[in-house]
Amino acid sequence: MTDEMSIFIGDEISIEHMNRSTFIDAAAEAGITERMAMKIFDEAADDFENALGRAAEKLKDTGISGVKELKSKILENGGYRNI
Repeated sequence: MTDEMSIFIGDEISIEHMNRSTFIDAAAEAGITERMAMKIFDEAADDFENALGRAAEKLKDTGISGVKELKSKILENGGYRNI
């Protein structure tokens, strides 16, 4: 996801300003419990990092250089630890 893409969650339109509390606020609007929203959020965030790791390994196996660095850069901005 980039900052040029459209998204609207919990009254927030900027992906760079979204965090866990954004999704907590949106849970009530969606009619689900905070606990359920956080479970879904955590699973999605974990799946993102896992998928990125698998993709990086496949690219590395094909001989593409700089994959590890690219993965690190992506995680610096979009990884779960930044939310």
